[in-house]
Amino acid sequence: MTRSTRDFNRYFTGETVSTFGSAVSGTAVTVLAVRTFNVPIDSLSVLIVCGMVPALVCGLLGGSIGDRIQRPRRVLIWFDLLAAAALAIVALALWRGWATLLWLCLLNATLTGLSATANILYFVHLKGLTGSDGPELARARGRLQAGDHFARVTGRGLSGALLAAVGSAGALCLDALTYLLSVTALSRIQAPDQGVRRSSDEPSPHRRRIWHTLVCDVGIGTGVILSRPFLRQLSASLLISTCAAGATSTLIAPFLLRTLAVPTPLYGLLTASAGVAGLVGSLVAVRVADRSHRKLVLGGYAGAALSASVVPLAGGPLLVTGTVAALGLMLPVLFGAIANIGLTSLVTADVPEAVLGRAVATLQTATGVTTLLGCLGGGVLGSSLGTRPALWIAASLSAVAASLLVRMPVSSGTAAAGTHQPRTDTVELAA
Repeated sequence: MTRSTRDFNRYFTGETVSTFGSAVSGTAVTVLAVRTFNVPIDSLSVLIVCGMVPALVCGLLGGSIGDRIQRPRRVLIWFDLLAAAALAIVALALWRGWATLLWLCLLNATLTGLSATANILYFVHLKGLTGSDGPELARARGRLQAGDHFARVTGRGLSGALLAAVGSAGALCLDALTYLLSVTALSRIQAPDQGVRRSSDEPSPHRRRIWHTLVCDVGIGTGVILSRPFLRQLSASLLISTCAAGATSTLIAPFLLRTLAVPTPLYGLLTASAGVAGLVGSLVAVRVADRSHRKLVLGGYAGAALSASVVPLAGGPLLVTGTVAALGLMLPVLFGAIANIGLTSLVTADVPEAVLGRAVATLQTATGVTTLLGCLGGGVLGSSLGTRPALWIAASLSAVAASLLVRMPVSSGTAAAGTHQPRTDTVELAA
C-alpha cells in the first residue's frame, strides 16, 4: 500500500466517523427537544433555524475562505477539537441538569457552522493527498461522498437504538468521541499540509473585498434569473416548494414523536429511510437522464407534490403508522432526486456558462432563505393549528409549486437544441 493510499484512507476515516457521529447527535438533539424538554413547536422551529443560518452563511463564505487557507488539515483538526469540546460541554450540562433549549440552539449553530466550512475544506485538501487532477481525484471525491452518505444513513438508522441504550447525553459523548477519532486519523497523515497555491500577484483576502464580490455575484445571478421567463417561473416554483419543505422539517419530529407516539428507535429508522430514498432516486435519475428533461422535472415534482400528502395520513396501529410515515418521508425525496437531474440540465442549457455558477449560487441562497422562513412558519402553524393540519398546508404548498411548472416556458437551451448542446455536469439546485 502506497503512502498516498494510506493517507487517503486516514482522511476518509476521519470524515466518515465524524459524519456518523453527527447523524447520531442530530437525532439526539431532536429527541431531547421534543420529548425531554417538551419544547413547543414554534420554539422547535427556532432550534432548526439556529442550525440552518450558520450553514447558509458559511456556505456562502466557505468557498472563498477555503481556497485561501494554506494549512487546511490543521484547520480541520481544530474544527474537530472545537466540535468535540462543544458536545462534551452540553453532555455534561445534560447530566447535571443545567441544559435548556438555549444550550441546544447554541450547540446546533456551532456544529453546523463548523461542519459547513469543514466539508468544503475536506474537498479542497483532497487534491493535495491524491496529487492528481484526473480520474484518480474524481474517484477519490466519489469515494469520499459515498462514505459520507453511507455514514449519515447508518448513523440515523442506529441513532434510535443508541439513544435507547445510552441516552441523549451518551449519544453526544459518542459524537465527541468520533471527532477525536477524526483528529487522530488526520494527525497521522504524512502528506504535506498545504492548500491551494496562490500566484504571487494575487491579492490577499480582505473582508470587504469578499463581501463586495458576494454582493456583485448575487446581483449578476439575480439579473440572469429575472431576464429569462423560464428561470423566473422555475424560481417561483422552487421558492414555494422549499418553503413547504422547511415547514415540514419543523413539523415532522413533533408529529411522529408526539402526535403518533412513535418509539425513538423507529423514529431513527424513519429518518434514515429518507437518506436511502435519496440514494435510490439519484441512481434511478442517472439511468433515465437521457430522456426528456422537461418530463423528468414535471414528473418528479408532480410525484413529490402528491407524496407530500402521505405523511399527514399516518395513524392507527404502529405497523400501519410506521409504513405510511416511511412512505411519506421516502417518496418526496425519491421524486425530488429524479426531478433535480432534469432541473439541472434545463438550467445549464438556459444559462450561459460564464454566469452559470453565480445564477445557481443565487438560486441556492434564495431557496435557503425560503427554507428558513418555512421552518418558522411551520412552527407558528403547528402551534396554532396542530401538526397534522399544518402538514396538510405544507402539502398544499407543494402542490401549488408543482402546478407552476405545468405551463413552464420552454428554456432557450431546449428551444435551440439543434444548435446548442447543453452541459451535463450536475449542479444541486434544491434540496
